[in-house]
Amino acid sequence: MGIRISNLSKTFLINNGEKRIDALLNIHLEVEDQEFICLVGPSGCGKSTLLKILAGLEAADEGLATLDEEIISKPDPDRGMIFQEYALFPWRTVRKNVEFGLEIKGYRPEQRLRISQKYLALVGLLGFADAYPHQLSGGMKQRVAIARSLSLDPKILLMDEPFGALDAFSRLRMQEEITRIWNEEHRTVVFVTHDIDEAIFLGDRVVVMTPQPGRIKSIIPIGLGRPRNRNSHDFLRIRDRVYAEFALYNTDAGESTDDETGWGEHLPAAGVAGAVTTVADLNSYWPE
Repeated sequence: MGIRISNLSKTFLINNGEKRIDALLNIHLEVEDQEFICLVGPSGCGKSTLLKILAGLEAADEGLATLDEEIISKPDPDRGMIFQEYALFPWRTVRKNVEFGLEIKGYRPEQRLRISQKYLALVGLLGFADAYPHQLSGGMKQRVAIARSLSLDPKILLMDEPFGALDAFSRLRMQEEITRIWNEEHRTVVFVTHDIDEAIFLGDRVVVMTPQPGRIKSIIPIGLGRPRNRNSHDFLRIRDRVYAEFALYNTDAGESTDDETGWGEHLPAAGVAGAVTTVADLNSYWPE
């Protein structure tokens, strides 16, 4: 079963309804159980909006999203949301942060302790259970957020650029950590990122989205085993393919290609692969 998104569109009205922003248009996507899907696209293409609809935090204007054939209409513990901001309570210890949702759901103290111990061990923070958030690094705070989400036993993890605020070394380590956790927990993950290498390193498939209004331009299967070597020929070949989807650049012919979007004329003549490393670097090339 898993996630099914059918004919989904979302529009926002701003300036007292004077301006219309089409965030998402006619989205169709299926995500299988235990699959790791990465969404990539330029800023403003609706990636985070789509994630919020899956979380039940936003309502679609048209179409629908379902989980295991149940229509998603409101938040539910079966969908855990992890943001770029850690959203930890500074007055609570690491353990108490992980146990917060369990307290709300009425778990007994001994149950909370057993579950928090399990997931703190999973993310490698059992030795920091009595520390406070201000005593942790950014990567450690994000691991607390992951443990807190997993503690409620969600079917789906929805991750909105969770490593975006980390330094480069911490980000690489967290990519390896979330891969290990996914291998052990076998959760379904929908992961939003601007980092193309990150998407290829993590995902079973990479969903490429267009500039506003956000549509799905292509879905690229990765087909590589884990752990992945970022310098392997196969990894680099897939990265070139993702770049080509964004840049409309034919790396074999050495020239820009063209289609109805007209994106290619906004890109450097020499092609994009040597000019950018993330989708964020592409944003200056998109037409308004």
